[in-house]
Amino acid sequence: MGRCTVRFGSRPHEARAGRFTSRGLLGKGEVSLNILRLIVSIVIPPLGVFWQVGFTGQFWLNVILTLIGYIPGLVHAAFIIFTRD
Repeated sequence: MGRCTVRFGSRPHEARAGRFTSRGLLGKGEVSLNILRLIVSIVIPPLGVFWQVGFTGQFWLNVILTLIGYIPGLVHAAFIIFTRD
């Protein structure tokens, strides 16, 4: 059998069992990882961002925001976790 793809906007996503979001379909494992990253980010926001994007500019931005204030770092971490594939 061939692979079934579903188009959302200009990016094709493979069809698979999971929860539908505005970005496409998320498998149960991906949702669980996002929840785990969010829980870790509540304690240490840069760690959740690091797990999502690695040592990129977004990680360092989150470190600076967290040093300025906990809430900006937490909001940025949640934004990164839920908007990145």
